Amino acid sequence: MVKLNERFYINIDEGKRKFDGKKITKCLLPNTAHYIDATLMYKLLILYWKKYSIISIHDCFYTNFFYFKEVKEAYVNAFAEVFKDDVYFYFKK
Repeated sequence: MVKLNERFYINIDEGKRKFDGKKITKCLLPNTAHYIDATLMYKLLILYWKKYSIISIHDCFYTNFFYFKEVKEAYVNAFAEVFKDDVYFYFKK
C-alpha cells in the first residue's frame, strides 16, 4: 500500500507490478476531470432521464427542444451539488 496523501492510498502488489509515481501524477488531473464529468452525467440521468427524455452519448446530452431550459437548469444544479464541498481539501498535502 502506497500513501499518496492523508486520504488516498494506492494498493499495489510490489512483486507483480512496477509502481511509477510519475505516471500516477500525470494521470491524476485527467482522471479527476473524467470523474467529475461522469458524476454530473450520473446525477442528471438518474434524476431526470424519464421526466425530460434525456439521452446521453459520451459527454453529450440530448433531449426534446421543449425541455432545454429544464435540462440546463438541472445540469447547473448537479454541477453546484458536486462542487458544494471543498474539493481542494482532498489534494492538500
